[in-house]
Amino acid sequence: MWEIVLHWKMADLQPSLKRLIWIVRQSQVWLVLLVLLTACAAPSSPTPESTPVYRLTVPFPTATPTPIVRRTSTLSPSATATATVNLTSVPTTTSPQPVVRTSTTSPAPLPTWTPIPTPAGTILFIRLWDGNIYMLDAGCARLRVGCLGDWFRLTDNPKGADHSSIFAYDLSASLDGRWVAFTYLKNDELGRTQHADVHILDMEKCRSLPSGCTVDQTFRLTADPEQDSYGAAWSPTDDHLALVLDTDGDRSLAVMSADGSRYEVIFRGDQLASNANLGSPAWSPNGQRLAFTATYGMWRHADTYIFVVNKDGSEVKQITDFPHIEPYHRIDEFPQWSPDGQKILFISNHRHAGWEEGPEEFYLYTMNVDGSGITPLDIKGLFAVWSPDGSQILYVDEGGNLYVVDAEGGQPVQLTNDLNITVVTWIP
Repeated sequence: MWEIVLHWKMADLQPSLKRLIWIVRQSQVWLVLLVLLTACAAPSSPTPESTPVYRLTVPFPTATPTPIVRRTSTLSPSATATATVNLTSVPTTTSPQPVVRTSTTSPAPLPTWTPIPTPAGTILFIRLWDGNIYMLDAGCARLRVGCLGDWFRLTDNPKGADHSSIFAYDLSASLDGRWVAFTYLKNDELGRTQHADVHILDMEKCRSLPSGCTVDQTFRLTADPEQDSYGAAWSPTDDHLALVLDTDGDRSLAVMSADGSRYEVIFRGDQLASNANLGSPAWSPNGQRLAFTATYGMWRHADTYIFVVNKDGSEVKQITDFPHIEPYHRIDEFPQWSPDGQKILFISNHRHAGWEEGPEEFYLYTMNVDGSGITPLDIKGLFAVWSPDGSQILYVDEGGNLYVVDAEGGQPVQLTNDLNITVVTWIP
C-alpha cells in the first residue's frame, strides 16, 4: 500500500521538478552574463603576475621635485687644466628639468676598492727532479690561492746518456718577458760538472711546442770551451746580461750583449781574495748597479757575503757581515732588489735567538741597499723574489713548495705541493 502511494506522489512531482531545473539553468546563464558585464564595467587592475614589464609606469611626483645637481665648469678659453669646478643647484621648477652632462678636466673618482693588477704576470720555476723550466700564470699568487695544475713546461730536458742538465739555481727573464736565460751543465757519468754555458730560450716558441724546447732549440749565449759561464741576469733597461765567467778558477763579473758578440769584465774575484768565488748577480731596477755574492776563506772558514757594485765596476761595497760561528759556514745568498730600488731581499743561515740551529736552516731577510736596517722575516726559505709591484714576496720553502706572503708581513699562503722547486722568478 505504501509503495503505491509513494509512486503516485513521485509521478505527481515530476512536472514540477522539471520546471524547477529549467528555471535554475536559466538563472545560471543570466548570472554568468551579469558577472561578465560587471567585469567589463569595473576599472582595470591586473594582478602583478599578469602585468607585462613594458606596461609598468611610474607617475610623476606630486610634491616639489628635489633640485638636480649639475656640474658647470668655470674654465675660460685660456684657462689651464688646473681650473676649479663649481657645483651649483638647478632652481626648483614645476616641471622636470633635463640633467645636463658637461665634461670636466678629470674623470670621476673610482670606487675605493683596489683591483687585482692585470695581468698579474708570469711565474717561472725549475723543478729539481726533472731539471726542466716551467711557467704558470701569477694570478694564483695575486689571489693567494693554490696554483695546482696551472703550470706549463717550457723545456724538454730528459736526462740522457750524456748526463747533462739544466742548472737548478739560475733563471732570469728579459724585460719584455719573452727571453729566458738559464745555465746548462755538461756532466760526467758521476754527475760531476765538466762544463757550464748560458743558454737563452724563446718563450713564445717553447710554448708552441707540445713538450717545450730541447736544449738544441735554444740559443747558446756562451760557447768558450776554456771558460765556464753561469748566473746570467737580464738587465732591466737594455739587452745586456750580467753573468759570472770562470777561467781555470779565476772568476769575474761581466756584462755581455744579448747576442753574445761582446762582453766587458767589470769586477774580478781576486780583487777581494785570491780564491773568491762570485755568484748570483742581480740588477738594480735602474740598471746602474749590481748586487752579487762572494765566497772566500779557507775550507771551514769560507763564508758568503753580499756586495754591490756600479755597472762600470766602481764603488764595490760589502753590505752583509754576519759573524762567523763555528762550525758552520756563514752564507748570505740570492740578493734581489725591490722594484722601487730601496730594499734588497736575501736568504741567510744566520740565526737569531730562538731560531732553529743547523747549517741548512735558511731564513728570509730584507735590508736597505747600503746594508743597514737588516730585518729578519721569521720565514724559512731557500729562494725568494719580489712581485713586480713589490707588494708580495714569493719564496721556495725547504720542501720545494711555493709560498706567497705580503711584503709587509702576515701569514704565508702555500701555492704548490710536491713540485720540488729550486728557483723561481716573477715577471710582469
